[in-house]
Amino acid sequence: MAPFSVTNERFLLAAKLAASETSNTKSLSRAYHPASLNSPVDCLVTGATGLVGNNVVRLLLGRGQSVRAMVRSETTCHRALEGLRLQTAVGTLDNERLVQQAVDGASCVVHAAAMVHLGWRHLDEMRRANIEGTRTMARAARRAGAKFIHVSSVDAIGLRPDGAPADEATPPGGLLECPYVITKREAEAAVLSEVDQGLNAVIVNPVYMLGPWDWKPSSGRMLLEVGSGWGTFAPPGSNDFVDVRDVAEGILAAMDRGQSGRRYILGGQPLSYFEAWRVFARVAGRMPPLGTARPVVVRTAGWCGDLASLCTRRELPINSAATAMSMLSHHFSCARAKAELGYTYRPFETTVSDAWNWFVDHSYARPTRGRAVLAR
Repeated sequence: MAPFSVTNERFLLAAKLAASETSNTKSLSRAYHPASLNSPVDCLVTGATGLVGNNVVRLLLGRGQSVRAMVRSETTCHRALEGLRLQTAVGTLDNERLVQQAVDGASCVVHAAAMVHLGWRHLDEMRRANIEGTRTMARAARRAGAKFIHVSSVDAIGLRPDGAPADEATPPGGLLECPYVITKREAEAAVLSEVDQGLNAVIVNPVYMLGPWDWKPSSGRMLLEVGSGWGTFAPPGSNDFVDVRDVAEGILAAMDRGQSGRRYILGGQPLSYFEAWRVFARVAGRMPPLGTARPVVVRTAGWCGDLASLCTRRELPINSAATAMSMLSHHFSCARAKAELGYTYRPFETTVSDAWNWFVDHSYARPTRGRAVLAR
């Protein structure tokens, strides 16, 4: 989940325009296959156009496994799934009949779809997507006899009061009780309720992810912001950073070796945001951040974002929930995943370099001599 950063509306608009322009220059003839729901597949993946889901799909296909992707509409998935040989099933998580049709015939379900919003609003909408949607998927997997991998978040786990890295057994607490945290935690409870009724399910909890195939973009926005010159002062908190490709490997390991009803933290490199932003700037060819923002400044920015949100009638990316999260020491142990799944993660600078190069190659940013310029 992305914490507060110096979000710039011009960047968000530029990224959307870049995505639209690139999409329009490519053929929209489908290189993927419409769903043949009577045909069995090795794995159904929800959220297949998102950062985690898209990397899982590509890893599965690269290993010769058959894949069905559940998407909300065909018109929104051309770019993310272009060139991939897979089945598609069109439907939303609130349609139990279509969900069951998509799940039937799949040996495993990777549920990576979720609504991600770091703020105070949209609790009801997030409950429908993150809790009820997960419950519907888990119930369908139980009925179909499929193994279920639920992609959650470390934000469903508490932080330790002594500041040491939390683990899978750490009770809730220490995080902000915002809709995202609440719904991710309750979604896990919905999965475990189905486990009690016979579902074979594993929960994975990734930390902050970066990497290629970030079409939205999602957590890669922080890298793009710093890479476009908006990273003067870093948030005062810290986080664990991991390559999404390593998370995808961890998910496949959980499919093979994960124990039902068990959580696995898919962790990464612990860094302050200042340390991470210095790497971002170096890879993107930008000046490094000058330092860390004072907490009072960050809090004030969040309150100002709240006031602006009242005027615009939509919650801005900078709000008091996002800024409060950005000041936390957000660290977790992945010892269990290493021991039981064989989980590993690559060097952080390699991840940042590959993510930045992917954004450049796909026209989200343009490298220039001495500085990077936003795509327009």
